[in-house]
Order: sequence, then structure tokens, then C-alpha cells
Amino acid sequence: NELESLIERSKAEAIICSQKYVEILKKTKLKYIISMDLEKDNDGIISQKRLISEGIQLVKSGNTSFTNAKIDNEKMSIMLFTSGTTSISKAVALSHKNICSNLMDISSILDVNSSDVFLSFLPLHHVFECTVGFLLSLYTGAQTVFCRGIRHMVEDIKEHKVSVMASVPAIYEGIFKNIRKQLEKQGKLQEILEKEELCKNLSMEEKKKAFKEIHDMLGGNMKLMISGAASLNSEIEERYRKLLANV
Repeated sequence: NELESLIERSKAEAIICSQKYVEILKKTKLKYIISMDLEKDNDGIISQKRLISEGIQLVKSGNTSFTNAKIDNEKMSIMLFTSGTTSISKAVALSHKNICSNLMDISSILDVNSSDVFLSFLPLHHVFECTVGFLLSLYTGAQTVFCRGIRHMVEDIKEHKVSVMASVPAIYEGIFKNIRKQLEKQGKLQEILEKEELCKNLSMEEKKKAFKEIHDMLGGNMKLMISGAASLNSEIEERYRKLLANV
């Protein structure tokens, strides 16, 4: 029902999907269903792999209709549907300029570059994750690591030496609780609490040395945590600033 509503309201003609959704989408009024899994077209379903292969050949043969396509950056090109937590999901109309100006503004105020490693956790259709957690990484030439799941988040951050992440407050609160538990197990929690006030005015580099145990738990490379979509608990934010990274 939700899919039918989104397709009808957006007047979508085509959907790119994995094979497991094909049977459901066949029941809708779509003109084209493009499967990411099929090697070749089958039963009216189009193979994305075939389209990509043919597109590459067209470009190689001198067809420039795609590479030289004119883009109206003010035109509505994205119809983003909200989560619909209070009622039916609402459509938000966005242009290329909306997204790109957002990226340029973010990169002008954040110290992010090609040496950074981003952790991507939130769904990519979430516009906060799409812009800050994914497209910003592409725009600055940074590397993106996709988290295997919330249970593995701290482990993934540590393993891949993540330096930048964008997420929602609940995730940061969860990471903080995880760190606290580990400190309690190591018998170092009281020592850290006593040191916290003494070191609150130190620089980022000095904090890395003072609170090495905590920084090591997150790979020792974390420099920026971006929180969005809701307000972060002020006490948690203050603790992060004292101990770990810019939030």
C-alpha cells in the first residue's frame, strides 16, 4: 500500500530494485522495473547490468548525450518522502542546487579532506545521511566505510580508523554507554572522571594523549562527530567535547 501510494503521488515510471522486490512491484502501474541482480532481461524485467554495459559502449562509441546533458539546477529533480511518523508521508521537492549548495556550505566550515574516513550507518534515503554522511565524502574525496550494524559500530570505527561520522543522537548515546562499560570493566572509570575536569581546556591533540584509553577504543583517529535529525542531550555533548572529539 505504501509503495503504491509513493508511486502514484510521485508519478514515477521506473524503479531500480533488488530482485526480491520484483514480484511486489509487478502489481503496481510502473512502466519499467529494473533489477540490480539480473544478468539479462527476463519476463519484462530489465537488467541494470545490461543497461550499464550498453551505456559504457555508447560512451566509448562517441555518444555524448549523457555526459553532455544539460542540467537545470533549479528544477525539482528529487521528490523525497518523509518517514510519515505523524500521518501519511509528505513529499519534499528538492533540486540539484538544493543538494549541491548544502554540500558546498558544509565543506566550507568543516575540516574534512581526502585523508578522512567516514562511517556510514543511517539509511541513504535519509537526506541527512545522503548529504553529510555520503555525498560530502565523495565531494571531498574521502573514503566511506559502511557499518555492518549497530552491534558492530564501535568495532568498525576502530578497525577502519574512522575520523568522521554523521549520525543521530541515539547512536552517540549508545557509543558513550559502550565506552563507559568498557572503562568500568578495566577499572579506569573513576580515574577518567577525576581527570575530566582538569583537562577540559586542552586542545584536541592534548586530549588524545590525556584520554588515550578512550581514543584507542575508537581507533585513535576520530576528530569529528556530526549529530543531526534531533537534539543531542546537552550533558552527553559536553562529555564528548571534554573527552573525545568536536561534536
